Amino acid sequence: MQLLTPPDARRRVAFVVPRWTAPGEHDVQGTLFRCLPVAGALYHAGYEVLFVDQEHDLDRDDRGEELRRHLEGVGLVVFWMNELWPSLQTTNTLQLTLLIRGWLPGVRVAAGGAFVSLCEPDMLKVDGPVDYFLRGYGEVSVPALARALDRDPTGATGLDEVPGLVWRAADGFRHNDSPYQPIGEANNEVMYRLLDLAPAIQRRGGIFGNEEPTLVVGTGQGCGKRCGFCYWRTHRPSIVGAGSIVRIVEHLRRTYDVRQYHLADLDFFMNLARPRELARLWAERLPDSRWFTLCSPVDALKLEADDWAALQRGGCAKLEFGTETGSPRMIAAIGKRHTPDEVVEITRRALDHGIETMHNIIFGFVDETADDRRRSIDLIERLHALDPARVTFAVRMFQPTPGTPMGEAALEHIPDFPRTLDEVLAYRPLYGEGGARMMPWLPARDERYLRKLVTYLVPMATSNVAVPGAPWRWAYRALRGLAWWRLRAQTGALNLDEHLCRRLLEARVFGHTYRP
Repeated sequence: MQLLTPPDARRRVAFVVPRWTAPGEHDVQGTLFRCLPVAGALYHAGYEVLFVDQEHDLDRDDRGEELRRHLEGVGLVVFWMNELWPSLQTTNTLQLTLLIRGWLPGVRVAAGGAFVSLCEPDMLKVDGPVDYFLRGYGEVSVPALARALDRDPTGATGLDEVPGLVWRAADGFRHNDSPYQPIGEANNEVMYRLLDLAPAIQRRGGIFGNEEPTLVVGTGQGCGKRCGFCYWRTHRPSIVGAGSIVRIVEHLRRTYDVRQYHLADLDFFMNLARPRELARLWAERLPDSRWFTLCSPVDALKLEADDWAALQRGGCAKLEFGTETGSPRMIAAIGKRHTPDEVVEITRRALDHGIETMHNIIFGFVDETADDRRRSIDLIERLHALDPARVTFAVRMFQPTPGTPMGEAALEHIPDFPRTLDEVLAYRPLYGEGGARMMPWLPARDERYLRKLVTYLVPMATSNVAVPGAPWRWAYRALRGLAWWRLRAQTGALNLDEHLCRRLLEARVFGHTYRP
């Protein structure tokens, strides 16, 4: 909980980030990077910002009484949903809203962020304790709402000027258009300087997985690729320039002595001038530090040999490619434009220049066949063989997003899919509770197999763990070999190996590197 006070502050606004991971999850969530430009915009608009992170201020360290004291006199509380986890994050927002309203019955409550922006206005027209929903990135709309309530605390007038606002007016629900709101570099930078980010340091290496302290830095919003399955399809891109990124990291390097940075960007290489300039500046000013980010395969194909060398000199240690699938048919279905062979080639180029790679792989698309899955497994095997220690995979199951072509095709198979916020809170099968069907567009047997594939088979087959002691090392290699066999055969049978692996993990025989 941090209080950020600008010169000649107008009044205090509470800015709360609800937790989006399940209770009992102990990994540090990292920097709340999608929230920072919004809080920075409030600060630059002259508001004192009470920045509250549920993860650290209420879940890990219950500072409820301190929060209650700081909220005295606050007229507006803004909840910003940093990630796209609607079930947990929306539930936490509503629970915290009820808590705060119990303390301050007259306080106004607004909610925005990634999930809210994904919702159409009609989905947000629900009765509940939240007064206002804000669609869009928030840098313009949140200060605009605060100013409107300054002029009229009742909210009866002035709300028509707030971009992206959905609210309950006297004559019923109303909503405003949500125009494009590009990221403000000054709003982004100021928060990295004002906030104490020590609780956000990932001591176990974060995405690098090397046990070295790591910080996440937000470097952009949205994505311009408009892939047919992706929930960021409707979020227009806005990027932070190379100079601003380096200034932020220089400050963090001096302040926290952290040398690894996850540059959080969905499409970092969309403008090749930026990574080229970043590599040049990084080599000059941060020679002892390194970075990771995401890269589309079609952008990586545009890089020349000199570019790869410059990236390596300029601190690029690891790239995640949006590979998605090894099936050319599925690649076309989701609107991607690369080929599996091209993914292998860019991986080889990266490895040749000392840059590790991670590949995002998704299973369970609509109309996906056993042959499509076999092609994805073949691609995983080809990529893994290039360098088992430096090629890794982020594997997941497809989840449908309304408003995307692939998502809408999947939702035709789910007649009870939630279409309002109330329904989202009452809906559980989509999130895998109770063993319910998550992917009814696939045969039940295929879905059961894919769960095993994602949660155990691919992680086990592609793992690379140093196991002490010959007997345990042989056991580990046997389990890994059996996982590869099951992948190639596409069989979900023979669960004994999964049970044995869990027992060995519980006994810490395999250490902490591999955690399926």
